[in-house]
Amino acid sequence: MAAELQLPRIRRIFSEQLAQSARTPLPQFTERQVFGQLHLPGKATAVVGMRRTGKTTFLCFPKPESAC
Repeated sequence: MAAELQLPRIRRIFSEQLAQSARTPLPQFTERQVFGQLHLPGKATAVVGMRRTGKTTFLCFPKPESAC
């Protein structure tokens, strides 16, 4: 506890915010409809779009029925 009191104020605030965000449950995913072929053999898949629209979620968390 004494070591925490010696930290600069901003570092302590960041630590508290990080701890609070770690306790917060993840938001529910929004189902997206994607049209067209998603995977082409021998080609890279690129997902483009506006910020915070679920591009990473789409790539990193495939639906169970589409798992390879």
